[in-house]
Amino acid sequence: MAEREDLVTVRHLPTASPSTDDIRGWAALRKLGNAAGSPVDIEYWKSIPFFANFMDGYQLARRVDAALANGDAAVAEALAGARSLDRATIERFDEIDLGNGHLRALAAQTVGDGWWKLLWVPPTLPYLEPGPVFREFADQRVTKQVIFSAWSGVPTAVAALLSYEADRLAAGKRKVLTANTPDARKAVRARLLYPLDEGRPAAMSTLALFWPHPVLARLGDPLTAARRAGGVVTTGALEAEVGAHFFSAPDAAQAWEASFATPGALPASLADASPEQLAASDGEGSAGLIEHIRLALETASEMPHAHPELASLAVHAPGNIAWRALRSVAGHSATEEGLWRAAFELADGIRTLFNRTESIALLTTLYGDERHYWQSVLAYCADGNLQAVLDEYLYQLWSETGGVELDDAGLMDLAHRAVGAMSLRPARYEARDTSPDRAEIPLMARFALRYGGKHATDADEQGGVRQSEVRAAFNSPFAPFVLASTSVGQEGIDFHWWSHSVIHWNLPSNPVDFEQREGRVNRYAGHAVRKNVGERHWNDVLASGDPHAWQAAFDAASRNVASEFSPWWVYPGSARIHRVLATYPLSRDIDRYERLRSALTLYRLTLGQPRQEDMIEMLARSGGDAEELPTIDLRPPGAVQQA
Repeated sequence: MAEREDLVTVRHLPTASPSTDDIRGWAALRKLGNAAGSPVDIEYWKSIPFFANFMDGYQLARRVDAALANGDAAVAEALAGARSLDRATIERFDEIDLGNGHLRALAAQTVGDGWWKLLWVPPTLPYLEPGPVFREFADQRVTKQVIFSAWSGVPTAVAALLSYEADRLAAGKRKVLTANTPDARKAVRARLLYPLDEGRPAAMSTLALFWPHPVLARLGDPLTAARRAGGVVTTGALEAEVGAHFFSAPDAAQAWEASFATPGALPASLADASPEQLAASDGEGSAGLIEHIRLALETASEMPHAHPELASLAVHAPGNIAWRALRSVAGHSATEEGLWRAAFELADGIRTLFNRTESIALLTTLYGDERHYWQSVLAYCADGNLQAVLDEYLYQLWSETGGVELDDAGLMDLAHRAVGAMSLRPARYEARDTSPDRAEIPLMARFALRYGGKHATDADEQGGVRQSEVRAAFNSPFAPFVLASTSVGQEGIDFHWWSHSVIHWNLPSNPVDFEQREGRVNRYAGHAVRKNVGERHWNDVLASGDPHAWQAAFDAASRNVASEFSPWWVYPGSARIHRVLATYPLSRDIDRYERLRSALTLYRLTLGQPRQEDMIEMLARSGGDAEELPTIDLRPPGAVQQA
């Protein structure tokens, strides 16, 4: 970094003073604790929204359950008076007060900032100008949030309630997801399947959307277009350029017919493959998919056909995007057939992403239901620069292999890993109401997830997802966008690929924990580093002939530094690691933080690595002058003589 700059910047979660209802909630919670013989620490109330609903695992819950089993009327009355979620309200998808100042502030900065519209984090290096949905995030402010709390009830409550808000907004006018119930979710029919109508394929447009067409993919490459233009291009300009190639071609009735009629829909080595062989890229293909492929092969023509949406398919169809993204990391030993099969697998994972109940509801809210769903998918991929997103993600996955040359098996492995991240199942969390039987209030979550489970096990079976799956998905551009954890996640686990923000929901007890927590997102080629590299070296990417934008960017950055830690660990630019402090106004936590910061400065000083801003401020408080203090010159003798 530049002189007196530091990669870590301190921010404050804009938590407001407790409301009247918040204070009443604390009084009711304290009354419950006293009635049950288990006094409630005020820190629980400050940190855990609706503590009476999320108190399982705490002594208070055990005491309350025991008292209720014995018919204790005083405890039952106190429980009924505690602040609580209402199951009927949740099931109607009504707006709720989040019951906690920290959570309200976090929701305002994420869900309230429009993040509910996102199926992926906007790309760091966009090739196309973003469309209406993603345009508001073009300032690169979006980064996933990692929350650390001292209390085990925080991750479940935060993840469940934030996800509820995101799903509620995505449901919009309830045209698709009519209610927040299991039955309502089951009633939402997947839109991107391969059904047969009296034995005939009935969703050829879906197949065209997810079919890797090498010729169309090359023709509609947005990175190549950006390099020709010398900067980001508009979707309209690129589509017009691609469409000009088919100006004199006869018109096709449907976009899918024009797509499959364009020569080169398969690599030459697969020209004689049967529909069954093509459908079974990794297992046995479904009967519906096989018949759709059969019709696609029958539609193949020696002469291209035109259609108004053919150019859009060439540029934005997930199948073509997957093919281009995998080609950018393919080694010399990878074959065209291996590339195609891996792209077909990756595209099918993207199909799963858009087949989710919440995704269908979201796209209907954003684009309406007047157009076909496959057209909304195409529009969203264009709007959100999916090509740039996948290029960045596959580069990260490839870098984790040590940059080995990827053959066919390596490409398929990369595709499987990406599919696994975007296919993450929703978690199911449980709150308990405040009735005497403490009935369950189920809450589905994917926008935000907890890490470590209630009991810090690797498999959180009750939540429905394994923690290794959660970690892999968080280290991708796809959901979850918020990860809430306790000390389980603060040591030895990396969350940095798409996050450079750590929220200290509770201040740690010692300075070492600050280092441990923030170290999760301050890692090799992390999100902040990539933002800075991309910010400075976009022109180098445009001037390069490297098929992968990120390799070109880091190559240029490597030529521009004099430190062994740059550009992979630290790089100058506007992005920083965010240390976000959650404190109430006038709280004693404000003074506690200052004491911890001084301790952290001394701790780092013993390691020879003080944050410059903190060190200078501490010297100022003690009356010292940094310019007059003696220093130890650690330069080698030769460098000292040259100076």
